[in-house]
Amino acid sequence: MDKRKLIWRILQYLLPYRICILLAVSCFSISGLISFCIPLVNQKLIDFGFLELDFYYILKLATLLLFLYIINESLYYVKQRIRIYIYKRLRVRLFSEYCQHLMHVPFPYLWSLERAEFSNNLNMDIDNMLLVADEGIVFIGSQVFAIVGGIVGLWIIDPRLFVVFVVFIPLKIMVLCYLSNRRENAITEYLKRMGRQTGMVSEMISGMDVIRVFGLQDRIWGKTKEEIADSSKLRGQAEMVSQENLMADSILAHFLTYGIYIIGGFLVFSMELSVGSVFAFVTYGAYLSAPISTILNTRYIFAGIFPSAERYFRFIDLEGELAGNIKIEGDISDICFHKVGFSYNKSWKLRDISFEIRKGDKFVIVGENGTGKTTLLNLILRCVNPTHGEISLDGRAIQEYDIVSYRELFSVVSQDVFLFDGTIRENICLDRILSETELYRVVQASGLESFVHQVSLDYRVGDNGKYLSGGQRQKIALARALVYNRPIVIFDELTAHIDSISNSMMEGLLQDVLFDKTVIYVTHTKEHLKFASKIYNIGKNKTDCLMI
Repeated sequence: MDKRKLIWRILQYLLPYRICILLAVSCFSISGLISFCIPLVNQKLIDFGFLELDFYYILKLATLLLFLYIINESLYYVKQRIRIYIYKRLRVRLFSEYCQHLMHVPFPYLWSLERAEFSNNLNMDIDNMLLVADEGIVFIGSQVFAIVGGIVGLWIIDPRLFVVFVVFIPLKIMVLCYLSNRRENAITEYLKRMGRQTGMVSEMISGMDVIRVFGLQDRIWGKTKEEIADSSKLRGQAEMVSQENLMADSILAHFLTYGIYIIGGFLVFSMELSVGSVFAFVTYGAYLSAPISTILNTRYIFAGIFPSAERYFRFIDLEGELAGNIKIEGDISDICFHKVGFSYNKSWKLRDISFEIRKGDKFVIVGENGTGKTTLLNLILRCVNPTHGEISLDGRAIQEYDIVSYRELFSVVSQDVFLFDGTIRENICLDRILSETELYRVVQASGLESFVHQVSLDYRVGDNGKYLSGGQRQKIALARALVYNRPIVIFDELTAHIDSISNSMMEGLLQDVLFDKTVIYVTHTKEHLKFASKIYNIGKNKTDCLMI
């Protein structure tokens, strides 16, 4: 992404806070005026107070200085309150924008994500982008007041000393440009390495049983250790560049002070300048040097923002799902596949699929592993779109329907159930409010009754149901589907984790609770075929599909 466009896009996040920034600029302008006065007061204090041994004069000017410093610090406090307010609001906006967009990106993108790496990148990128709320960037325009005040003050005291700054400024620009390029390169490479490191650590945790059983600890740890060492080295390089920047800034400031003392001392000894003027000049030099450093450091700060901002906007710019705009109202009837094919990564998962599911059908899909049964369900749910052909609902392509109202037609119970880290009750009801009687009826129908009696509905299931067995997790998913009571119910290998008693319970569901609903069922269980009104067999070569 072009750097100028990237900068403009980042700064647009500050536009809603322009009134706050204008208020801060007002504080800066007043602070700049005070900063302009302080060195002049110091000059008078030294020349006509200390050197003239006038204690009353010292008392007056010292009191005035104390008053000016208190006002200045109060203004600084207000500025920081404004900056922190912008920071907090901006953080909420960035996370909200990211998470809201995450709700709409295509499923294939989500399936390709590694969860730990994605979460780590999200936090890192937003933390880096929040550097845009750094004082030097938010209030960059305000630094002009301090620079103008410093230049005027320096010129009033002695224009000849201003030559020192003419040499200082371009030298500082060159040093900072060099360090900014180094930092940007180091951070860009570090972000790439960090993603790989997070992925490897996550893979190591997920595959720990295989690693231990086959004795792969040394090989896996060796590869992971190398990746950690490389990413740590790059992070160290970025940190060292930051320290080099601070050191260079400090050394240049000392050279500036050195030049002022040498030239100022010469002018004092030749009686062309007072001692107080030299110290005032040093103070003005600090006032002038600080905002110049702030403005020049803006590029350095952006060098840390750019890599994360580019990755952040690359995600935000991802096209969302095809939403459609036709709301579904009233009853629906038929779902039709007409010569539908789907390929992913240049590999055909399905070819020329054609069939019809009528309202109330018990439509069973059978086939060997890898023949595309789950892909077919994903096509129905619009998790993916056909590569060719058309899927229609009541004679209209499903992509034309509003995707939210379309998915509200379906309840899904998959073989890979996801449960939130909450109670059984919360995972069954989700955002629905049920009476205890209604909830108990669902618990009975889903086969959860005995387990709930043991632990209660307020039993916490843990992260993704880690405290439950596979069968218990699927029963909760089944109860959830019954709570939502939608016209089409999809079962994807539901009996993979359920025992024979629950199979009998499922037979009762198909004949009773789900009798008037359209049921789409993927199964390997032969007993359930007798309840099917249609059986669709997907062959190995994706084209040998027939209705039985």
